[in-house]
Amino acid sequence: MTPLLLTLLVAGGERPTLAIVPPVSIDGADTWLGLAVADNLANALLRYQRQDKKSGRSEYPLNVFSWRESTAAARAEGLDLRRPLSPESVNRLAKQLGSRYVFTGSYRVKPGKAPQVLLKWRLVDITRDRPPKEVRVTTNLATLSRRTDALVAAVLKGVGERPPKSKAAPAKYRTQALKAYAGGLEVLAQQSLDPYAQVVLQPIEIKKAHVLFAEATRSAPDLLRAWVGLALASAMLGELDRAEKEILHALAHADSFEPLNAVGLSYLYVRQNRPQDALKALNDAVNKQPGFMGALGYLGSAHLRAGQPKKAIEVFRTYKVRVP
Repeated sequence: MTPLLLTLLVAGGERPTLAIVPPVSIDGADTWLGLAVADNLANALLRYQRQDKKSGRSEYPLNVFSWRESTAAARAEGLDLRRPLSPESVNRLAKQLGSRYVFTGSYRVKPGKAPQVLLKWRLVDITRDRPPKEVRVTTNLATLSRRTDALVAAVLKGVGERPPKSKAAPAKYRTQALKAYAGGLEVLAQQSLDPYAQVVLQPIEIKKAHVLFAEATRSAPDLLRAWVGLALASAMLGELDRAEKEILHALAHADSFEPLNAVGLSYLYVRQNRPQDALKALNDAVNKQPGFMGALGYLGSAHLRAGQPKKAIEVFRTYKVRVP
């Protein structure tokens, strides 16, 4: 049995598989908010770990499809994510991905001196006939990032986890930083992050994304995902030296597993004609977090591009083990 497949099997038994769909703006305004919520949630769930009772070691117990994989699957199914998904559409999406749980929802913004965000979300378990209860959350833009911890805890409980109460204060990012970061994500959402994929965005659009990510880092220097966004945009523009500095900044300041770092690093390595380093970055990520489904998909593709069909088959077999 190959090391990667063995790692994923040892990681154990039946792991909850969760797909995250960005909440939809009901009034069509502030569309960046849905991506901000989805990206914060995906990042936190990919980083979530608990101690194994038998071995005492830390483990990552979830399989996570981020909003990128979920939106790609929705497009493949012909689903319109600009509107709330019907129960039938949620089931189609879950089956397309092989996911038991789907996070989805909607929101509206109530204007005023301190605009309020009225978020309605639900965690759908497609193995159950009864529809889930809709959870309503009211917050304001200034406290949006701090409410992520409560949302993560609620979702974890919904998939059967018992997360300990965090002693650390939740990250607090200024609204300006979140808005700029999510605005950059909206631009790059139209572009595959597979480094071998053709860049379909126009240079002016990529430059816009870079400007937005730069604004986010100025407002919140510790928002490391924005630094990775900078590096991705720079690499797409062919600014490889600048991209390297930006991704190195993210790596240097990460004190724990940061999922997006591996994606940014592998993208840059391919652009630098260093395919083996790209493979290592992705391998390290999925060995660390076996349920990092986006990186697992990129890894299989990278092995194929590198002329390693046997290793690609191993990865795709592993993928099937994760989400049969």
